[in-house]
Amino acid sequence: MRRPARKRGALSLRFWLSCSLCILPVTANAQSATKAEMQHKRSDIVTNKKPVKLSPVKSSVAQGNGVEEVMVTSRRRKETAQQTPETVQIFTGKELNRLGVQALPDLIKYTTNAQNLDFYGGAMPTWVIRGVSLADFNPNSTPAAPIFLNDAYQPSTVMGTGSLFDISRVEVLKGPQSGLYGRNTIGGAVRVLTNKPNFDKASGSVAVSYGRWGDGHINAAYGAPITRNLAFRIAETSDHGWSGWQTSLQNGAKWGRKNRDAVRLEVAAKLDNWTLNFDLHGSRDKSQLALATALGVYNTTGGFCSAMIAGYADQQNCLTLPQAFGDASQAASRQTQDGTKVLSAPTNQLDNKAGGAQFSAVGDLGGMELTSITSLDYFDYGLNYNYAATGPVYATQLEHTPMRMAQENLRLSSGKPKRLDWLLGVDVSYEDLEENKQFQLFDNALQTLYTGLSGAANEGILSYTQKTQSYSGYGQITYHIMPKLSLDFGARSTWEYKTYNGAFQQSPGYYVSSDVTRQYQLKDHVTGKAVLRYQFDPLNMVYASVARGYKSGGFYGGFPIASTAQIDPYREEQVWAVEAGFKAQTRDRKLIVDGAAFYYRTYNYQNFTTEYSAVSKTITSTLTNIGTAVNQGLEGNIVWKPVPTLTFNLGAAYNDAKIVKSSQYQLDYAGNLIAWQGQRLPYAPRWSLTPSARYEHEMFNGAYTAGVQMNYSFRTTLNATRGVGAWINNIPGYGLLDVRLDLLSHKQHWNLALMGFNVTNVHYRTVGQTDGVSDFQQIYGMPASYRFQIGYDF
Repeated sequence: MRRPARKRGALSLRFWLSCSLCILPVTANAQSATKAEMQHKRSDIVTNKKPVKLSPVKSSVAQGNGVEEVMVTSRRRKETAQQTPETVQIFTGKELNRLGVQALPDLIKYTTNAQNLDFYGGAMPTWVIRGVSLADFNPNSTPAAPIFLNDAYQPSTVMGTGSLFDISRVEVLKGPQSGLYGRNTIGGAVRVLTNKPNFDKASGSVAVSYGRWGDGHINAAYGAPITRNLAFRIAETSDHGWSGWQTSLQNGAKWGRKNRDAVRLEVAAKLDNWTLNFDLHGSRDKSQLALATALGVYNTTGGFCSAMIAGYADQQNCLTLPQAFGDASQAASRQTQDGTKVLSAPTNQLDNKAGGAQFSAVGDLGGMELTSITSLDYFDYGLNYNYAATGPVYATQLEHTPMRMAQENLRLSSGKPKRLDWLLGVDVSYEDLEENKQFQLFDNALQTLYTGLSGAANEGILSYTQKTQSYSGYGQITYHIMPKLSLDFGARSTWEYKTYNGAFQQSPGYYVSSDVTRQYQLKDHVTGKAVLRYQFDPLNMVYASVARGYKSGGFYGGFPIASTAQIDPYREEQVWAVEAGFKAQTRDRKLIVDGAAFYYRTYNYQNFTTEYSAVSKTITSTLTNIGTAVNQGLEGNIVWKPVPTLTFNLGAAYNDAKIVKSSQYQLDYAGNLIAWQGQRLPYAPRWSLTPSARYEHEMFNGAYTAGVQMNYSFRTTLNATRGVGAWINNIPGYGLLDVRLDLLSHKQHWNLALMGFNVTNVHYRTVGQTDGVSDFQQIYGMPASYRFQIGYDF
């Protein structure tokens, strides 16, 4: 007796579900899209005879029965997230609002296999994707997963603190992107795309929120056509606080207030076959940064206490440095173990100013598409930070770093999809950075210890300029070998040159140097990526890729306390990466299952190593090349919408990232030699989970929709160092739960929301470190908070 034939879509899904037992689901997070995005036709797959269009999404999806489709442009072409043969996690503007994301660093905790590395509690957020990053605290270093704002490359991690407002979507690309995106994208790339002017009708929105500690926030945007071929859009955000979640025990001051504003104006025009867009933007940020908690690590004789040596914290019996010198008011035990009451003087604060303009032109040249993006940006980074985490002010860093950037991206691509699609491009950029940094010691005991002097301030002054020029040419082809099999291949050649010119001194007068010059030139010029994709049908595919990328070398941007040799350039690091994955979904899009496995091998891995300085008589850090590192793991995502009103999402990742080959050693805090080989990479948890759920219920004959949403973010322990004091740098794992209740009126277009963050009030650390002198500190994340929001869309 013959069995009834199974439907093709059901068979494909069962096959992929069985595969998912071996490969964890990969993060796509493609949960929603605007109605305008849904109107775009899906990209063509080309056969040997003629293009065959993919089947359109069923009407049930458009009606909300399945997970809505989302369009992306991560490969410089418009396609669905499920057609993209790489790991991409997408957040639409609607989702950003539901998550309560106000600034880009807020998004990291919702991103699977990503971590935020920030030594200053909010001043320098570094995206660590799949364990790939440079754990640096200076603005002159390039990130390993940079931010692209409307395709303009942001060369410094300090430029990632800005507000997210009037956003179309954020695309988080995971894995090396050096073929299409160029420099320093070995970990991935974060694309931030703003809403554009609409030529058809006027639209806008306004949202006002107020939360715990007097946290007030306003977002507003409005756009409209001026003529048939001319339109504009203006958007503004303002984020201010009237209190703070921390209290300084020095004077009882509340600390942690936000103080930032930003505005953007875009004007678009249509001229024959061309679309032009002009973007003018500016921002300022004087927000108060988190105050660090001082760590007790000393005994009464000035040596390390027994807990420090044994590998755990003891704030009751171990002493801070000022306390060890007899200042009982600076006892570590006075602080709370959640970061709400700290010894630190209330000084930690940003003073950022930014502005820029971008002009883009996209046109049709006889069936080919030409894109030109010209960007001019200015960013002035200002920082005041109390490294000692005690008071009144024992060790303070003052920093002021203006940066100027000019970029041109020009690319030409084939028009409508053919059997062979191609893209050619040129990138040119110039960056100019001027660092001015002071490190002040006002404690007489410390001055006597290090200089033999007392009474006057002991001050280190660092001033240097760094200039970078980069030129690259690249190409990308897509060849449809068979109706269901295609090959993507891209390659890029880059020329990059950097110069350093600096002077520094340590007063009252034991170390002075001037006119220190260094040059760095990129030696590894060629990068690229090849992807083989097999598309079973419009809903299911497998892919495999191999990529080669690099992260630029450069110069240590801190104080060269040991000698000027610390400024010698470190080399670029190179990575070879392999990824294999699948993307599958049911035809009604009620279930999406994606998965991927990856393996990276990185040569000349960049990180800080420690050495003893005879000048400061302490262990200092130097940025250098350590050896060979390996990152390997599994990553995935499941989206399930069993009924139109309920959606589940589970993102999960496993990552084993460590140094597998190195002949170098570093010193732990007690001066013992520790081998680099076998050590885990910083801020690369073995496991990370980002589950979420949302339920919606229509009320009053569909006039209102009530919703409840829960998002959980979990990371296991972040191990990075070994030896005495390793517990300071190694961050314990933690999980954070956010909850949102909202009510939407369909006819009046208004919405209400109550959002809770870290609702279980988990006490968690985000960083632990030393100032390189003799002070030790840790920074806690925010305790439980809430925010009430009212918005109106028109």
